[in-house]
Amino acid sequence: MAWLEEIADWAVDASLVNGIAEITTATFRCTWLSDEGAARARPLRRAVMRPEKRKAAPGEPADSANILTEFGNGFEAAGFESPFAMRSRFSTVVWEQTAALRRATSAVHVGCREGLLLELIAQTKSKLKLYGTEEDAAAAEAARRRLGASLPVLGGAGLEALAALARLVPEGLDLAFVDPKQLGGRDALAAVRAIAKTVIVIGTDRSLHRFKDMNAYAAAMGLALLPGRAARVSAALSPANDRLH
Repeated sequence: MAWLEEIADWAVDASLVNGIAEITTATFRCTWLSDEGAARARPLRRAVMRPEKRKAAPGEPADSANILTEFGNGFEAAGFESPFAMRSRFSTVVWEQTAALRRATSAVHVGCREGLLLELIAQTKSKLKLYGTEEDAAAAEAARRRLGASLPVLGGAGLEALAALARLVPEGLDLAFVDPKQLGGRDALAAVRAIAKTVIVIGTDRSLHRFKDMNAYAAAMGLALLPGRAARVSAALSPANDRLH
């Protein structure tokens, strides 16, 4: 009960930008896709939760082992790559890159897996021309089923898929979303830079858990981020030379 009463005193920030809702407290932050306000932004607002205090009904204490079982193999093991964690992170990417997506007319997710990020982008920017690349044949097929025939997902090895994309879109793309740890080296990054005006790097849950923030993660990977607002899970690369490893 003491813990619940403490929660009731938390200050809460909430915002809704391009259909991405966000709740922030002093302890946690979460985002999700909202079906309202997709075409407009709502100002940040602050509130304090103060529900009426009630006597708790009698009950059995929760078994922490049972709670972890509901997450699968335990939160620490499953949380990094769980569907919920992936959707939350990719929703945050869309929210953070709202300005870049608003200016863009085309984008690619390099290593798109099952196409979740592309789906979230398409839901908020329906007129954006989107592409995906994915080496794993099963994941690429899953992405095609998720996204439909109108959104090309190119298979094959990384450099091979990027070369095919360059032939498909000779005029180049405005944005490329990449996970540096999946690129495979400097040659792949150079190929991405050759076809995209702006490269947005995404920090995975596991990488951010290890390095704590995007700046430390980028520095460890030999990447230079474009100066600007603080990045939580995604950031634009600067035009400087990289030492990706």
